Amino acid sequence: TSQLKWAVNDNICDLFIDEVMICSNFLPLAFIQNNNPESKDEIKYKLIGLCGLIKNKNAFLNEKMVWTGNYIPAIYRTYPFKILYDKDNRKKIICFDRSSELFTEENDNNSFALFDKDGKASEFLEKKLELIISLENSIIRTNSAIKIITDLNLIEEWNIKLKTAENKVVPLHGLFQVKRDGIQNLNKDELFKLKECNGLELIYSHFCSQRNIHSFNNNIKHDIIKNDDGLRNLRKEVQIRQENEKIKEVDDLVKNLLNDVWLINKFVII
Repeated sequence: TSQLKWAVNDNICDLFIDEVMICSNFLPLAFIQNNNPESKDEIKYKLIGLCGLIKNKNAFLNEKMVWTGNYIPAIYRTYPFKILYDKDNRKKIICFDRSSELFTEENDNNSFALFDKDGKASEFLEKKLELIISLENSIIRTNSAIKIITDLNLIEEWNIKLKTAENKVVPLHGLFQVKRDGIQNLNKDELFKLKECNGLELIYSHFCSQRNIHSFNNNIKHDIIKNDDGLRNLRKEVQIRQENEKIKEVDDLVKNLLNDVWLINKFVII
């Protein structure tokens, strides 16, 4: 089913590097601080998609709890399953949410068996496990890219403010973005390191996606305003270019992309 009732209160959802380009078409991509410092990856930030500005309301779910975006994030498609690690962070364990309403003991046309009569994983479960394993690999690549971006000191707070119907300005805390100036100051070796881990693709998708925050105007009684140094009116959205040239041309590639990209440094959302 395409119903995502369990995600109705989500203001954010986890995203991963293999889906940033498609998600950047409709979701604002941002970073949040990692609240699990003892995790296996030990990264300081997580990549997320912003699903709404009204507390406990997912703007991408309609009244029938059906996702209205162009693409359903993988984190939702793998639910209620998830890979966790044992206490030593060595052994992977496939777990599931026992409280999920997706599980039923009824055998009807709308349900799928997890195991066959012989107790083996059903075709449905096998496909779900393949997706979970694929997602786990994507998580590793995502964390690797984020670690490099963080080590290069490219993360800063994304200053967003909401202005209510009563003209009260309310700051929205906890979101982070990539520094544009930080990228311009990187040397060729650092740029190449970002390219090799797909960090450049992540960063440019993040830049392009920030304009999507304006779409939330359709869901809330707020307007969006900009700081004086905020939104730049650029010629067109970025077109991600594949670099097939020599390493020495990486610097030119980055400069060209930065000239084309939709960039929002700071928003004030009313």
